[in-house]
Amino acid sequence: MKKIILTLGVLLSMLCMVKAQSMYGDKVKADVKMKYVYSFEEALKKARELNKPVFVNWFADWAIPCHGMNQYVFSNEEFAQWMDKHFVNLFIDITSTEGNSWAVKYDAFMMAQYAVLNTDGDLIFRIVGGSPLPGFQKLLELSLNPKTTLPGMDKRYENGERSLEFLRNYADVLKTAGLHERKRQIIDELFTKVKNKDLSKKENWDYFIQKINDDDDELFQYLLVNKAEFVKNIGKNSVNQFIAGVYAMKLFPYICGSTAYDSKKMTDIAMGLHKGDLPDTLGVFALYDIAKFRGEKKYNKMLDVMRKGIQGYRQDFVMNLDITLGDLKGLNNHDRDILIDYLKERSIGLQEPALSYYEQAIRELENRDGIQFVDMNFDDALAKAKKEDKMLFLDCYTTWCAPCKTMNEQVFPLKIVGDYFKKHFIALKIDMEKGEGPVLQKRLGVDAFPTMFVLDGDGKVLLKLLGARGAEAFLKELKEVAGE
Repeated sequence: MKKIILTLGVLLSMLCMVKAQSMYGDKVKADVKMKYVYSFEEALKKARELNKPVFVNWFADWAIPCHGMNQYVFSNEEFAQWMDKHFVNLFIDITSTEGNSWAVKYDAFMMAQYAVLNTDGDLIFRIVGGSPLPGFQKLLELSLNPKTTLPGMDKRYENGERSLEFLRNYADVLKTAGLHERKRQIIDELFTKVKNKDLSKKENWDYFIQKINDDDDELFQYLLVNKAEFVKNIGKNSVNQFIAGVYAMKLFPYICGSTAYDSKKMTDIAMGLHKGDLPDTLGVFALYDIAKFRGEKKYNKMLDVMRKGIQGYRQDFVMNLDITLGDLKGLNNHDRDILIDYLKERSIGLQEPALSYYEQAIRELENRDGIQFVDMNFDDALAKAKKEDKMLFLDCYTTWCAPCKTMNEQVFPLKIVGDYFKKHFIALKIDMEKGEGPVLQKRLGVDAFPTMFVLDGDGKVLLKLLGARGAEAFLKELKEVAGE
């Protein structure tokens, strides 16, 4: 099911000039002060004449962060004058044919994104993601100093510069450019030079938290043991928020149901939260309860927590969480009803597109006649099929696949299909991009969506179906493999 991923809140954290009427209408109009040229060739010619670098605003109308930058940054008169003084400002609409070709050349598709080029058109600085002023201007100031451009920092590193200050600055430039793998390598090198007694110092905090991957990380455990020292140098709120964030990421797969519930791992998380000595007011405790009650199928208790809200989390996150309830399988009628009532309650007053996502989740829960997919992992579903002397039907899908949605909305809910499945199949749906999906995708050789399998109880593939089809053709193929 499609999840809501863009909201107004993104504008403030990720924060481009539109030449034509926007698909978003008046809501994103802004009084942009920037003086742009709209031809790549013209920009380079002007850059050579004025001996200025070229600032490139890669723009896509569909990208809300681009519009946010228009409203919060490019409408600032003082900033626009500063930009005109130091750069030739080029606007490229990457959705146009010509703009797309330039975007391909410079690999500029993650929005919002900005580049600085020298007079030969070579990339010397990249900013992936927007930011408010004055931070955005400070980033661009780095591109004006040959020593702090991307090539400049690379050259200094190649020449053997390794001071702690340089490594920190180099990591920052790489992070700004979205070069995360290289950034991780530099941060790893940085921490070979930082002594344990200096780990909690303020100047190392941003790099310390970027180096930590999860709660099992050695540095994270060091943080928990030495929390008081970190709080003294960094501040209680920042340290608590980071610890809570690490556990929130650990909980997320259980919260949205993309990973099978594991009571042992949940116990480990509970112990970690206790060890972290976090205040009860942090939203991570609500997330823990939601994950626990969802995994234990105590839906009334789960909904009680969700109704109370999750402190510190944006509305788009909460809406995403609501919508995943439509993915729950193997529900009894009582649980279906309380989940449907909750989603209807939450959808009151919503506008499109959010409303349509809630309506789709409700339709999936209301499907009592069609295929009843089980809520378990692949191995357990296979064991269940063998025990009941049935075949396993496996639907390999993704949330963005249109033919997958066709099957899900027009074929799987039909009573004639559901009745046949009750007699012959244990049915399982797995998102190939979540949980065990990527492993199964490789194991079963799935390279198109949807791909549907019929397997016997020992895991032998009896039938492989590619793409969507109507109910009649679908059932005909299943009956053939069943020998009917």
